[in-house]
Amino acid sequence: MNDLASPKIDFLIITAIDEEYKAVIDVFGLKLQKNNTPHYSGVVNGCSVVCIKCVGDEKGNLPCSFSITKDAIESWKPRYVILLGIAGGIGGREDIEVGDIVVSDNVVYYEYRKVTKEKDEQRDYPLEQPSRELRRFAERVEGWFGILRAKGIGRPDGKDWKSSKVLHGLILSGEKIWDDPDDPRLQELFNDYKKALCVETEAAGVAKAIYELKRTEYTPQFIVIKAISDLITTFGGWEQREKWRKPAAYAAAAFAYMLIEMMAESKGTPEEYEFLKEYLAYLRGKLEKEKFVDGTDMIYYLNEYYVENKALLTDISTWNEPDNKVKGENWSWKDFLKDSKKWYAIIGAPFGVGKTTFVMKIALELVDKALDELNKKSVAVEGYIPIVVRLRDASDFKLMDVYNQQNIDNILKNIAGGGRRKILLILDGLDEYRSDIIELWRYVREYHGRYPIKVIITTRLLPEIPDLLSIKEYIRLFSFTEPQVDYFFKKYRVDLDFNKCRELGLGREEITKPLFSLMIALMFREGRYRIKFNPEWGSETKKALLYYMLTHSILKGKHRLEMSKFDYYYQIEKELLRILAALKNLYDRDLTLGKIVEEIKTIKPENIPLVDLNGEGIQKYLKPILTSYYFLSGTSGDPIGEKMMKVDFIHESFKEYFLAEYYYEKIKNRKMHMLNVGIPSEETMNFLNH
Repeated sequence: MNDLASPKIDFLIITAIDEEYKAVIDVFGLKLQKNNTPHYSGVVNGCSVVCIKCVGDEKGNLPCSFSITKDAIESWKPRYVILLGIAGGIGGREDIEVGDIVVSDNVVYYEYRKVTKEKDEQRDYPLEQPSRELRRFAERVEGWFGILRAKGIGRPDGKDWKSSKVLHGLILSGEKIWDDPDDPRLQELFNDYKKALCVETEAAGVAKAIYELKRTEYTPQFIVIKAISDLITTFGGWEQREKWRKPAAYAAAAFAYMLIEMMAESKGTPEEYEFLKEYLAYLRGKLEKEKFVDGTDMIYYLNEYYVENKALLTDISTWNEPDNKVKGENWSWKDFLKDSKKWYAIIGAPFGVGKTTFVMKIALELVDKALDELNKKSVAVEGYIPIVVRLRDASDFKLMDVYNQQNIDNILKNIAGGGRRKILLILDGLDEYRSDIIELWRYVREYHGRYPIKVIITTRLLPEIPDLLSIKEYIRLFSFTEPQVDYFFKKYRVDLDFNKCRELGLGREEITKPLFSLMIALMFREGRYRIKFNPEWGSETKKALLYYMLTHSILKGKHRLEMSKFDYYYQIEKELLRILAALKNLYDRDLTLGKIVEEIKTIKPENIPLVDLNGEGIQKYLKPILTSYYFLSGTSGDPIGEKMMKVDFIHESFKEYFLAEYYYEKIKNRKMHMLNVGIPSEETMNFLNH
């Protein structure tokens, strides 16, 4: 939908005949406004409503409803347009009966045909289609028949209005009012549109007017609500229609009233609106960019540099297979969100392929869309609102602080708003979750039963994961192709491509992994890095050297203003990085800034001057490292808050590399008593062996 330029009202209701017009005025309690353009208007639970009737001099229903709708939208600038009234039902389809309500999920103008000597065939006529948001609300409307009872409007057949069904489907729109069920043209129409539920005469004009307005700066959302006044598939339709015109018109008006009232309630309180805006702004700030170091240009913006990997939906039997043996069908997260049959997706890939970045980009796109809708004061956020949980931060998934001291239950409840908003729950790094994965998965299934959520989970390809989750398929994320590597370096504005990396001695595995592509790009940002890898070296050796080079590049960038002290700072910061990796491996998610200071005082590193680490030392040595390789989360600005700030590496692989260096240094210097810092990962052992 295009940007709404200063909308004047919330809802414009369009009717065609007197019975429909009067029913809306009565049900909504609208009042005549005698100004330059006399009209009926009112307010429903804070939403402004204007009702008009299609009357004009044009010949034919389509030009009349088209011109009236277009003029009304340009004049009133409504957020939403509702066409309501009566229609003829197509008997035999979904047990449709008089008194039922049909809500449009599609509108077709059936009069637009190509007629030749050989054939008479239907032609497409471009129309705006009903809004997903309005349709989603219409699916939950209840209690509309209570309005009819209060107004004393009964069904002519004596039945209770509760017996009326609400159907969602195709509405046919044209110029004719059909009274002869044996008309061969009518039978042909039924054959052409086997899923159509009813036929009426104004919807195409309204939909065409809104379609034409897409070329301008203002396009409202719309929906068609029709109550069945007769069945055009039986004789006596005219007599039946005369009996049902008024009650059916009231039924459509009552349904529309409850729809608007429910949507008005969905706005939530001002506090709820502010909560959503603050939450989304907070999340966007976390997602938008990563920085490797303050004071340098080593910052990469997700929207600027990101290149999407190939993803395949594949059988679980490929879990332990290399990429070149994995077959499947292309997978799109946007299609996943539209798929009503699937509510979760497990994304598996080896180390360094970019699982986290992949889902962060998804979250960022959804955040931007949701913020855009909120900024327009939309009645409801139509798309998914993301919640991102880094599982390596969670010792207990249900109790962890997701946002502003709210656990997962509270944040789901507050964002879902009683089921009015959809949520995409992203659980990143299942392989790094230290608690019971089976229990976590049970919680996730429970949340799916209580909230309108879909779930994406990322994980490395640990052999036990498929059995723990009892899954039969998953999404395999792949490394870059050669063209993607070239495109990545082009977006990052470095003079590199796949072939140039091969000339440096790097192998395909190093070049095509997104994490290593990023590391290489960072090192080449300020010119060509003068080094070549020996083609005979193994992949793990090259990988270890990439980490070493990146560390060197970052440290050099940080101290380029005082290069005479580079060697001095380099030794201190490398030593601190090794110690921090060991502490992180030992304390995991319980590692805080205060604990780091205490441990460093106890260890008394040889290369670090004995300075006051509560003061100058933190700013001079520790803070530059923590803002280069780490995330800091918690309360800053006061001494107590800073000590309790959680500390974590930007990427798990940095910890794994520096931990390998820590082990190597301690073994080389025969300090075996300092090796007891937790269990190293497989990646750390790979680094250590090379």
